[in-house]
Amino acid sequence: MLKRRPQPLRCCGENGEDAEYRDGEGLSPPEDREAVSWPRSSVRGSYNGDPSQAERVAARRMAKSPPTVILIPMERFDLFDAVRIARLQDGVDEMPAYHPRAETIRVGDVGVVIGNWLEGKYRVEAVDADGAIAWQDHFDPAQLERVEPTAAGFSRRRINDHWSCMLGMGVELFDPARARAALAFARKVMAFARRNVELLAERLERGGYRFAHPNGPWRRSGNDVTERVEQLARLDVHVPVAIHAWMLEVGDVDFCGTHPDWPRTGYVGMGDDGAESEPWYTDPLVVGFSIDDPEQAGEPRRLDIAPDVITKANVSGGAPVWVGTTSPTFDACLVGQSGSFTLLSYLRHAFAWGGFPGFEYQPKAPREMLAELARGLTRL
Repeated sequence: MLKRRPQPLRCCGENGEDAEYRDGEGLSPPEDREAVSWPRSSVRGSYNGDPSQAERVAARRMAKSPPTVILIPMERFDLFDAVRIARLQDGVDEMPAYHPRAETIRVGDVGVVIGNWLEGKYRVEAVDADGAIAWQDHFDPAQLERVEPTAAGFSRRRINDHWSCMLGMGVELFDPARARAALAFARKVMAFARRNVELLAERLERGGYRFAHPNGPWRRSGNDVTERVEQLARLDVHVPVAIHAWMLEVGDVDFCGTHPDWPRTGYVGMGDDGAESEPWYTDPLVVGFSIDDPEQAGEPRRLDIAPDVITKANVSGGAPVWVGTTSPTFDACLVGQSGSFTLLSYLRHAFAWGGFPGFEYQPKAPREMLAELARGLTRL
C-alpha cells in the first residue's frame, strides 16, 4: 500500500509572515526554526508614535497568546519571488506536470515561489493568463533562478490572501526585519502596477490623449526614496508600506488631461475652446507625493497623495486625497477618495476603468476606448 506523503500546508501567520503547518505523523520543525506567533495588532494610532510603548503593548499581548504558528524563514528565495526553471533533474528538458492545465514543465518555464518544501526545496506555482494554476511542483534551489517579478504570471488569489494578512500589521512594523519583508512583498505587487501604468501611458499617447502635466504622465522617483521615508519615520511620520513600495517601483503618476474626441473636455482650459459646459469629471489616475523637505511633513501628520476629483478637472475643488501617518501601517485608507479604498483597492478600480474611474458615473462614457485601454492589464 502506498503511504500518503506528508503535505506542507502554507498559510499566513497572524502578523502577516509566511507560516507552515505540517500534516503527518512524526514530523516536527528543525530546532533552528522559530516557533513564534505574533498577535495581530488591532489598534491604530493609539501609541502616539512611541515605539517603546507600542512594543510593550505588543509584548503583553504576545504573553497572553500562546504560539500557534511555526514561522519558517525563507533562505535563498522569498515568498512570491518569480523564478525561472534553470535545470531539471537528470538533465532532462521537460518533465510531467501533475496538474490538468499543463502536460509538462520545461526548462525556461517561469513560476512563483509559494513556500518551502521538504528537504530544503521550494514549492513553485505557475498561473496562466486568467490567473488559473497551470502547474505546481517542488524544486531544489540550484534548479531555480530569480527573475523580474513581472516575468511570472500574477497569482492573484494567493497574493491577495497574503496582502489581506499583511493589513493586520501595525506595531509589528517597528521590527526592521518584518518591515523589510513587508516592503519586499509590496514591491512585487507594485511592479505589476508599474507595468499597467506603462501600458496605459503608451496607449493614451498613441491614441492622441493630451496630458495636462508639462512633464508627461509618469515620472520615476529619485534614488533616495527610502532614505527620505526613514527620515520621516524618525520625525514620527510613518509612510504606509504600500505607498513606499509605489514610490520605489512606480513614482509619480498624473493622467489628468483630455482627449480631442470627447464631447466635453476632461480638463478645463484644454480642448474646450472657452466652452461654458461643465467638464467631464473622469477622476484620472493620480498618485504621488513629495517628501523633499521631511521637516515640513510632520504637521499635520498626514501625506497628501492626489487632488480631489474636481481639482483633477482643473476646477476649484476641495481638500486633497490623503493618508494618515500617525502609526505604521501596511496599506492605508485614502481619505477623500470617492469610495472606501486603500491604495491597492483604488489601483484595482482605476485600472479596471482604463485609468479613469470617474467614468463609472458618466452615462455617455467612451466605453470602447476604456475597454481598449484596460485590455490586458494585470488584475491586481
